[in-house]
Amino acid sequence: MKVPQWIVWDLGGVVVELDFRGMMEDATEKFNIDKSELLPLIREEFKVSPSSYSLTEKAVAGLITKEIYISEIKSAISNDVSECEIESLLKRILIGEKNETVLLIKKLAQRGFRQACMSNIDQTHWEKIQSFPNVDNLFEKKFLSFEHKVVKPNADAFFKMLEFLGCDRDDVVFIDDREDNVKSARDSGIDGIVFENHAQLLKDLSARGLLT
Repeated sequence: MKVPQWIVWDLGGVVVELDFRGMMEDATEKFNIDKSELLPLIREEFKVSPSSYSLTEKAVAGLITKEIYISEIKSAISNDVSECEIESLLKRILIGEKNETVLLIKKLAQRGFRQACMSNIDQTHWEKIQSFPNVDNLFEKKFLSFEHKVVKPNADAFFKMLEFLGCDRDDVVFIDDREDNVKSARDSGIDGIVFENHAQLLKDLSARGLLT
């Protein structure tokens, strides 16, 4: 197996810890927001056409600005919550870095591998990630969906990512915690690893000659 030049990482659930449950608890307990109102607004599956995207999906795909995203969520919720509180609540889902993954990325960088991130993310959540101590500086290149206006698992996202990195498909190994995203990468000719846990990831990277 050819050793890749690039390792491309998903962020949420792989490099960054997520706490969706905690965010929803805050929505109901701190802001008295009805879950049934909030959930359809923040759905993030990308299984429908863009015309039927949720507000979060539109923001992640770069179809609406951060300002419109937050304003429209506020308008759709019957409770009187400020836009500042909405933004704070949305950012609540991101709770910090996965330290084991951060150390692994640094180790791979020392071994000479080029690394990038490829994330379905909107501007609001990217701003929160930039406040973390390491993530923003870990990657040589960052392929962010709201900037490139294309989302995983769309095959176009992977072709545009390759163009962005300036490499061939067999020069990349892609790591994501969602099977549908990894399947799309593989269907596009890119080697993919489904992230389940740190021990499994080390095993899969070692099998590809990246840690040996």
